[in-house]
Amino acid sequence: MATAKELELDVAEALKVRNALKAAADQKTFVDAQITARKLKDTPANRKLLRAEYQKTAKPADDMAWMEIFRKDYPSYSDWTTTAVTEHFGQDFIDILNTVAQGTIEYSDEELKSLLQNTKYFTAVTDKQYSFDTQRTGVQDDLIATARRAITTDYADIGLSETDLADLSRTVARSGLTGTGLKQAVYQYAFRRAAAAPMATDTKMVTNVLQGADADAIRQNARAYGYAVSDAEVQAALTGGMYNGVAVSSESILQKAQKAAKGAYGHLSDQIDAGLSLSDIFENYKRYAANVLELDESQIDFTNDPKWQSAFGTKESGQMGLGDWVTKLKSDESFGWQFTKQANQQATDVGLSLARAFGKVK
Repeated sequence: MATAKELELDVAEALKVRNALKAAADQKTFVDAQITARKLKDTPANRKLLRAEYQKTAKPADDMAWMEIFRKDYPSYSDWTTTAVTEHFGQDFIDILNTVAQGTIEYSDEELKSLLQNTKYFTAVTDKQYSFDTQRTGVQDDLIATARRAITTDYADIGLSETDLADLSRTVARSGLTGTGLKQAVYQYAFRRAAAAPMATDTKMVTNVLQGADADAIRQNARAYGYAVSDAEVQAALTGGMYNGVAVSSESILQKAQKAAKGAYGHLSDQIDAGLSLSDIFENYKRYAANVLELDESQIDFTNDPKWQSAFGTKESGQMGLGDWVTKLKSDESFGWQFTKQANQQATDVGLSLARAFGKVK
């Protein structure tokens, strides 16, 4: 609720604006009447002379007259203060309205619209942002609340402060962002990319994002093709930014990983094109290796240890058969089969058989 002092200021401003508008209107009435009475041509030059004549004897429109013109042409902003309008729309916008109010130059409606459309505000604002700006405060608040709910529902783990959340919610609501646009706005804010947020980078927030589900999904999708994604590339994908001069997305990283896999294992291209990742192709080999080497499958990772990649074979030899794979697991000491219980048991069995053959064991 407004205080008595605020109400007093509002009334004073309203009276000042009304008087300013009346002064501007009186000036125009005088100019129109003199054009007719003196049978002058209705030209900009004649009107300028008559305005100057009027202003010698009458009080000209004051510097608040533009606000009434603004409120008349943009009624959705009628509850904004003059300071708020100036800060939001820019001084070039206000200068045009003030010129009209002062009557120093007269414009047709089309001329005025053209001038306003070339101001910094109108050249930078999107349709959705303009639509938001023209809403009453109550409508804006509802849109901001909806954006806030969307952000807190899906991105609570980022660690946004109340100040962050309020600022970001307004940005999202004003631009009407949803889906991918909303996600990119949140991550741009978290990484402080492209002036998305007014404060310095929050290291903890960046860490939270890079350890989050969306970042992990990008890495895991690429890892399935043997491709390691850098943190910088992950940031670019999350924010819709650039990496090494190229626009990056989670989809483009996946395509890059697929191309890299086909480049390394051209003989597997048909399977990759059919939708299989290297991880999918390796699945059976991993299962066999876990069984033969008595390991948990989680201990077998072809992206971390290149010895497992031998299962994929080469262009010359082709993909390795499972039988050959088992033979390799047992014969190549780097896999450690010789240390398994099965290997020791087989060695014991062989030893006993030999001992019996030579009559050493009954």
